[in-house]
Amino acid sequence: MFTRIAVYFVLLSGFLLLFAGCRSLRRASQSQNAVPAVSGLETAAGIRKKRKDSWVIPEVAPCALINKAEAETVMGVLADEPKLGGWQMDGGSCAYVAREPFVATVGLISPNSFELRKYEPGNLSVVNVGDEAYITKPNALEDVHLFACQGDVAVTISITAGDWDGEKVERYRIAKVLAQTALDRLLIKAGENHDN
Repeated sequence: MFTRIAVYFVLLSGFLLLFAGCRSLRRASQSQNAVPAVSGLETAAGIRKKRKDSWVIPEVAPCALINKAEAETVMGVLADEPKLGGWQMDGGSCAYVAREPFVATVGLISPNSFELRKYEPGNLSVVNVGDEAYITKPNALEDVHLFACQGDVAVTISITAGDWDGEKVERYRIAKVLAQTALDRLLIKAGENHDN
């Protein structure tokens, strides 16, 4: 009986050693064949300009980024003056209410907030806006939420359309124009604040 237990013990010990050896060989082969992870600033289109990892938002009044006349150029006549408030993430925002039943909101966000939502399912890349931009997956009302970053500043534009019958393409066009205008002004104002 003792010999039988000793044989089982030796067999079990050998099996455990063999199992442990196979696991370590498997881990070693996996690490050799592993594909390096792509960082959050690299895409299939190539490596983007690296932004500093920052939650900082320039001290700029959101309504100073786009004046009423600039907004009316792309949105039509506004029902009122631009007002603080509206949809935002981590910075302030300014709402522009058009006579057509839709509202555009321009929000200041940090570069980190821009990066947080960049890889959500359903996002679409946008060209010719800042260094990098994307539109998040539309909701049931087809609202547009565009995120854009240029250098170390970022903005988000939200177009909420109510029952406006205009084409979706028009909402995207308005969002793109407002985003680029806001980024350009934000870079100038952030530079002025930095110099003072």
